[in-house]
Amino acid sequence: MKTIKTIGPLLIMLLLLSGCVQMQNPTVTFVDQKINSVDFEKVKVDLNFNVYNPNSVSVEGAVLSYSVFVKGIECFQGDQIKINLLGNQTVALVIPVEIEYSRLFATSVELLSSVLSGEKELPYEIRGNVSVPLMGIPINIPVKQQGTIPLPPPPKLF
Repeated sequence: MKTIKTIGPLLIMLLLLSGCVQMQNPTVTFVDQKINSVDFEKVKVDLNFNVYNPNSVSVEGAVLSYSVFVKGIECFQGDQIKINLLGNQTVALVIPVEIEYSRLFATSVELLSSVLSGEKELPYEIRGNVSVPLMGIPINIPVKQQGTIPLPPPPKLF
């Protein structure tokens, strides 16, 4: 009986306090892309995102998982990238991407043909998820971004 008398007031207090604390989902926003290098083997790009935590409480252990598609072909994926989100702050998140043309074109002749035919860019898409533990409950925030990456310029023959 003593246990019920002790737990009862604690449960009521917990329920009252839980109504006062409202946790909001963090937001993930694409900022831009930075082309680091382009050659006939690969393109290196940094994809820059901001992750904003609107809550006064910091969240440790948020996890990013993502896949990068170029021309509809999955080039690579990242999994279990940890992010710490400070309360009421925006954290910059940089995803370094290295895309090898050999995964997109069957042969170097196909790549050269695309470049010589005037193609200057390839479409990409990032699909992912940021899992944020809020009060012990994982909240999943989808991430999706589309854009283009450059192809190398045609070779100068003369």
